[in-house]
Amino acid sequence: MLSFSSMPAQGPLPTQRRRSRGWLWFFGILIVLTITSITVQISFNLSQQLTQQKLDAARARWHEAGPRDYDLEYTIEKIGSKETFQVHLRDGKVVASTRDGQPEEPRLFRYRDMLYLFTIMEDFLEHDTQPGMPRTYATATFDQGDSHLIHYVRSVMSTQERQEINAKLTRAEKR
Repeated sequence: MLSFSSMPAQGPLPTQRRRSRGWLWFFGILIVLTITSITVQISFNLSQQLTQQKLDAARARWHEAGPRDYDLEYTIEKIGSKETFQVHLRDGKVVASTRDGQPEEPRLFRYRDMLYLFTIMEDFLEHDTQPGMPRTYATATFDQGDSHLIHYVRSVMSTQERQEINAKLTRAEKR
């Protein structure tokens, strides 16, 4: 018969403790979610970016469906300044314009209609795509019907340069 005392002494049996690897899964999933979130945000921002093609399409739609008689009120904001313009167009021509409530000279009328706002955006796009220029974010919202400008923002990433245009167009009745 065997007794416990006759068994060779081997010392205490080693306890095998298995280390939990759950924290690796947690951080792995966290990294994947972070990368996915950043990718979605970047692709969304790029889809909102104003491009020459989007601007050309809006301008073409404006030529095709824009009214010939309208009143336009818009503000142009830059850092430290804000100007408000009220413009009245009849038969496609500016007949009156005020800047911050003050009447303007007729020689300035050609710089106050919707087509000129398209020109401002196009000039900035052309400028911002030149080699060596800092990264710029520009977005515009156009009316679903006639594509008149509703809102435009341009921001230069490396500086505090920023332009914003908010426009409201009201179709006018011919008298």
